[in-house]
Amino acid sequence: VTFSSSNDSIARVGVSDGIITAVSPGVVTIRASAGGKSDEVELTVRPLPIRDVIIAPAEPVVRLGPGIVRVLSAILLDTANVATTQRTPTWRSLDTTIAVVSQAGVVTPRRLGTVRVIAQVDTGLAPRAGLVADTAVVRVTPTPVTELRIRPTQAQQPVVYTGQTLQFTAEVIDSTGRAVTDRKVVWRSQDRGANVAIDSLTG
Repeated sequence: VTFSSSNDSIARVGVSDGIITAVSPGVVTIRASAGGKSDEVELTVRPLPIRDVIIAPAEPVVRLGPGIVRVLSAILLDTANVATTQRTPTWRSLDTTIAVVSQAGVVTPRRLGTVRVIAQVDTGLAPRAGLVADTAVVRVTPTPVTELRIRPTQAQQPVVYTGQTLQFTAEVIDSTGRAVTDRKVVWRSQDRGANVAIDSLTG
């Protein structure tokens, strides 16, 4: 008796002993021949069940700004403790007002805060399937300040006379080049001996 497989990339079979070696998921036909007669059987190869899901990084930080995203990855481990790509996890955010996540694991922030992002996948364990999942804690933080512009500027040589007031304004620029208004500006005079009063909150 000799054996053969219709697709060795799915399953190989020993020519003389008929021992099957599963290679990848799919359907394959195994044929046995002897004395001019033959028979065949259709064999289904399934991936090993998923044992665990690991999100990396587990505690990512993403800045809140236009076009800023953070990509998370989910490592799926099968029952042989080998990373597999045979299945695709499902992603979801537990608070989409803080951040949303695509099915590719891309996190897009919406407002400051902390949110849990979950990746889960069907174990594929027949006949009774279940779910395994992991959770990442995502912190959405402000973009750093890179520049502060005071108006009037030094070049404009602002002058104020005794008894009068002069209003200063400050433009805060973040690392994306945007002017942001959600940062606190504290005002003070560098000359402590000057008889000048500055409101630390309003300028």
